[in-house]
Amino acid sequence: SMGALYADVVTNYPEHGSLSFSPFFAAINTFDPENIVPCIPGRSKPIIVHAPSREAFKGTRDILACMEELRSEGLDFELVRPQKMPNRELKQLLHLADIVIDALGCGGHGILANEAMASGCVVLGINNSEACPLPLHRPIIPVNRTNLKEQIRRAVLDVPFRRRVAEAGLEYVNAVHLPA
Repeated sequence: SMGALYADVVTNYPEHGSLSFSPFFAAINTFDPENIVPCIPGRSKPIIVHAPSREAFKGTRDILACMEELRSEGLDFELVRPQKMPNRELKQLLHLADIVIDALGCGGHGILANEAMASGCVVLGINNSEACPLPLHRPIIPVNRTNLKEQIRRAVLDVPFRRRVAEAGLEYVNAVHLPA
């Protein structure tokens, strides 16, 4: 675009797809690893956290409806929904959790997903490599409104799978998202 010729920084989001044809620097979000202690619990009854910064944007209504449906089908889990929790307390909660359901939608992931992976949680969320190709090989279980129920069920029931994804997430976030 003409604006890109004169800009100091160009931020490319999936909905601005025409910018993807130009060379660009992909900004990788970082997070503060202070007070994050990794733990991969592997419980048969997992603790699932959904902590949206903005419920409408993160698909909370659909996520909660899906969780209720799974619970009514007999799936055993504990759902924790912190509201306006200070980051230090959220990091402590993530240390105890098994699974974090971040968001539905397209594109990449944010700080919560990074903090969750660094804590040893499996993250279900946005992981669309076509819309947001970098960074590569994100170990985030991709969810959307169509596959959410099956992906949650698998993450809850398949403990070895959950452990493998959590270990990959911990390795990934420490290699890619820690501040320099």
